[in-house]
Amino acid sequence: MDPVRLKKKAVIVGAYGCGNVGDDAILAGLLKRFDPDKWELSVLSAETPGISNIAHVRLIRQQLNRGLTWDVLRRFEYGAILSAIRRADLLIIGGGALLHDLRPYNLPYFFLMQTWAMCWRTRVIYMDIGAGPVRTSLGRWLCRRFLPHAAAVSVRDIEGKRCLESAGVKRDIQVTADPAFMLTPEDVHAASVEKAIKQENLPEKFVAMTVCGWFKSEDFWKRKKLDQSGNIRSLAAISDTIIEKSDLPVVFFPTVVPFDRETAGRIQKEMRYRDRFQWLERDYPVEILMGLFGRASWLFGMRLHSMILCTIMQVPFFSMIYDRKVTHFMNAIGNPHHVMLENRDMDTLTQKLDAFIQDMPALKRQIRDCPDVFRKRLVTHFRHLEQQVL
Repeated sequence: MDPVRLKKKAVIVGAYGCGNVGDDAILAGLLKRFDPDKWELSVLSAETPGISNIAHVRLIRQQLNRGLTWDVLRRFEYGAILSAIRRADLLIIGGGALLHDLRPYNLPYFFLMQTWAMCWRTRVIYMDIGAGPVRTSLGRWLCRRFLPHAAAVSVRDIEGKRCLESAGVKRDIQVTADPAFMLTPEDVHAASVEKAIKQENLPEKFVAMTVCGWFKSEDFWKRKKLDQSGNIRSLAAISDTIIEKSDLPVVFFPTVVPFDRETAGRIQKEMRYRDRFQWLERDYPVEILMGLFGRASWLFGMRLHSMILCTIMQVPFFSMIYDRKVTHFMNAIGNPHHVMLENRDMDTLTQKLDAFIQDMPALKRQIRDCPDVFRKRLVTHFRHLEQQVL
């Protein structure tokens, strides 16, 4: 018998290949748990995800995070999606903040996939998923109606579990961690990192920065209509303050392309120390970007997965919190060094940065074991799935 036919088939669904480093880091972590000698994997993705270990995966076109227009709808490979799910042993709906009702079609889309899978007795797992907010009556009803019928549900933080339970979901919900924590420093491509450092002309020491260009998660869909000039000026002042306090240049890491480079350019124009601010000009796979984060002295970050990658690489970080998922992560690792986006006067920020810089040695020790703790949760849960579900 052909050994290939002995492999189990799985389809992985999430917001992959959309230019978001966080979603692609999640996919990289998910893939590490599936032995390619045992699993034939298909991933629904807009474009080729920004990860290195992808050659063994079949990619099927799916366009998320671009709204609901004819241009978006025609990008889906509908026949291939339905066929892959029908033939699969397992449908995995996994990744970042997927279970929410900020858009009316979000939950129906994933639950429609679940329904199609169950028609063909394909088991469905919601794996290490981000859940919430679920605020509408319809959203809560959909969660109550569909999630109890999945083979397993795990969420990446305790707040996701509380959100689903408050929606009335009555089933076992495991709390694991963000799948990106399956990545380790050993996944970094050292030679490629050195090449990138030379290409980007990065300084030997620097402070890394990441920013959410629409500043509030609920503003993502109306980001093009909003005037963010005030936020841009604030970030420019913050960048100048970081340079003054640390005596280090700032390197902006785009984590959502192409939006972030435009944001970086706008910040630089408002700065006093423009010559000490730069941004990465090229796009890099997660495994290289993680190595570049590892070269930073510290991170001033808004984006969740920049903080996760820095935690993996043992780089301390100060957070500007724009979304509750960042709050949950900061609480989970016990990092008190942050400022809220809506409450960022410069005097308060300066005081908090001073405290952070003084506390950095202790913070490094504090986060040292965090990746192993989160990784152990993910591995333990996957072993349970292998025994009970897979």
